[in-house]
Amino acid sequence: MLDREQIFSLNFLSYGGVETGDHHGMRYRMVRAGEKPEYHIDVCVWPEPFCYDNTSEEKKQRADFPFTEAGR
Repeated sequence: MLDREQIFSLNFLSYGGVETGDHHGMRYRMVRAGEKPEYHIDVCVWPEPFCYDNTSEEKKQRADFPFTEAGR
């Protein structure tokens, strides 16, 4: 499991930042989604070895979290 300190701040995501990384064979991508004031964090995970764009949609799993420190 990722430690909270390993994830960028909400400020990074607020300005259009996309956080990507990997952890024990799993790749992940986090991005701010939605419209103000209903922003949320869209999280996608998929198995290695390929990047987000080169992985088929059926191998990706998605979840949404509130755009708050608790959601982070």
